[in-house]
Amino acid sequence: MDKIKKLMNNFYYDEVILSNDKVTELREKKNINITRLKDGINKYNADNNTDYKLHENLEQGSIAMSTAIEPEYDDFDIDVAIIFEKEKIPSSTDEMKDLIIDFLKPYNYYFKENPKKKNNCIRIEYQDNYHIDFAVYRVSNGYYEHCGLNWTERNPRSINNWFHEQNNLYDDKLRKITRLIKYFSKTRKDWDICGGFIITILVNETLANMTLDVDIDKLLLDAIKSISNRINSNTSVKNPTNNQELINDDKNKKRLKNLKEKLDEHISDIENAYLNNDEQDIKRKWNKFFKTDYFTSNSQQKN
Repeated sequence: MDKIKKLMNNFYYDEVILSNDKVTELREKKNINITRLKDGINKYNADNNTDYKLHENLEQGSIAMSTAIEPEYDDFDIDVAIIFEKEKIPSSTDEMKDLIIDFLKPYNYYFKENPKKKNNCIRIEYQDNYHIDFAVYRVSNGYYEHCGLNWTERNPRSINNWFHEQNNLYDDKLRKITRLIKYFSKTRKDWDICGGFIITILVNETLANMTLDVDIDKLLLDAIKSISNRINSNTSVKNPTNNQELINDDKNKKRLKNLKEKLDEHISDIENAYLNNDEQDIKRKWNKFFKTDYFTSNSQQKN
């Protein structure tokens, strides 16, 4: 139905995509904190007679891939890789994370609370619901390793490159469907659902086996049905760039199961509305799916 197709496209551009102003603000905060990090390194070196140096930095995650959404409850975040030369930093991942926190200490009064050492990053939180995740890497002779619980092989550019290649292959549909499902996953505050990267991988897998030349609303319905079936038959999700398992503990398994369960609560109702060719019911069902009144609002019916 042309009306539903138009509504879904309008919803995507009006409600789902993170605004350019907010993306710009996130990037400004990133640049400010990269400057603080560099200045903090210089101060630490002067105070401790060391010679640490930031080798390079680059954006990662949803901002880099342009899959960021307008969150209803969660805060806004930007992921940044900060890369150091392997031979010039501590070999312990804990020591390396502590060192980053020491570099940032002179600027702690700018933050909501002191930077936190997480399993896979250093998190900087602001009062106004923004946070920046610094993912720490080391490099030697072009070989990159990520600072998690241990040092593990990971090129900070590989995921960005993979995503853009796949999105071009699917004519931007990977980005659109990923954003729509990510938006759905954030519409209820009490949900604990797997993160955006896992959703992106699942969407990419399902698009490979689908007819893409359909309206965006029908493609979304086909995608959520396919993802539910896929999780039902296979709960393994691997990083497409290095084949590492991402569903590697009970917490992540539960989050993947939660995604399937929440999708399943809506699939039959939406599918039946399409089978009945009931335009008003289809609008109501997408409203319920996204927890919105957008599809039946008076302003949208006039368009």
